[in-house]
Amino acid sequence: MKLKIIASSVDRLKSILSPIVSLRKYCVLRFTPTTLHVVSAELSQPQVWCKLSSDIFDVYEVESLRDNTISLEMNVEQLYQVLKQFERSNADQIAIRLQKKETNAGRRAANIGVYFSDTVDVTSRVDHHFEIPVRLLRKESDDRIREPELVKVDVMMRLPEDIHGLFKRVERYKSAGLIKVRGSSLGKLSLHIEDDSNVNLSVSWNELLEVTGRDEDGSQLDDVEHEVTVKMKDWKMGSRICEVCKTMILIISSDEAMVLHCTLDEDETCEIIYFVGAVMQ
Repeated sequence: MKLKIIASSVDRLKSILSPIVSLRKYCVLRFTPTTLHVVSAELSQPQVWCKLSSDIFDVYEVESLRDNTISLEMNVEQLYQVLKQFERSNADQIAIRLQKKETNAGRRAANIGVYFSDTVDVTSRVDHHFEIPVRLLRKESDDRIREPELVKVDVMMRLPEDIHGLFKRVERYKSAGLIKVRGSSLGKLSLHIEDDSNVNLSVSWNELLEVTGRDEDGSQLDDVEHEVTVKMKDWKMGSRICEVCKTMILIISSDEAMVLHCTLDEDETCEIIYFVGAVMQ
């Protein structure tokens, strides 16, 4: 089993981890020959599924008996802090390796070793070495970790890059526990909140958004509105994800879920999918 990654920039990996860390510390990292998957999932809670192309790394090598796939669970907050420290340094590259760890109980324990060298002055440097404990996942455990699937999609619309202003207008109402997200088949988007202090607020995007999957023959002429209610704290998490992304797709499945499908850049080397279950009222 071998895992070796070398990168001169960790900006995209750090951008992926930043919102995940605020959701939960422990995540599953699945290294395949072409893709790094980062999964933050818990039953009946919001889930984040990320994909990073191996092309964003200078060196990316994965070898294992299980189709060259390595899956592990780790505290990504520790990794995130190390990446931040690397960015503050003047090091040229960072290396990440999987290291086996001996245990008395015979468990499949290991560490992720992270290395970089920081030049202090012309004649000296400081070598940084971090070891982050991980739990290797067996195939049967890894196979049970599956991305959620929607029963139906009511509306799917592309969000503009400057949508953040609309999102910020509702986030300041901290006492609101729920938010209703409404999207129509012709591209209307609105947000509605009510809180215990008798605040009743509705804000709408002032232009029609591009709707994916609309009938090309024009038969779908009626503007049908679809609504999903989610927790405000979960909505704020989605807003944070949108802040670091280049393209964003909002998916509404009434009475089931709200999904944000985003990419960090136009070449789609980094993808984030955020699933939030609907609150039934």
